[in-house]
Amino acid sequence: MTAAALRAPTGDPASWMPADFDAYEITVKTTNPAFDEAAATGRFVLGLHAEDGQVVVDLATAESLAARRLTATVRRLMTGTTRSSKTLPLSAPATAA
Repeated sequence: MTAAALRAPTGDPASWMPADFDAYEITVKTTNPAFDEAAATGRFVLGLHAEDGQVVVDLATAESLAARRLTATVRRLMTGTTRSSKTLPLSAPATAA
């Protein structure tokens, strides 16, 4: 379902209330065949994004999720930062003698 299809009963999206956005999200998810495909094939939904006025569902396998997690961990270790973006010391600070 597109925003235009939901606009007829609910009006312009600029005037939607939070409940209208929630209803649209639920409607998109329940009418999108990609969610059924994910459940049937054991894949996971990574997220949703808009492309050419349509909602596109990003799917991944368990293996690709594990690879993403490993890549993110290695990237954090190699860049020397924590999730809070604070730089980790590469060696113990020198002490004055």
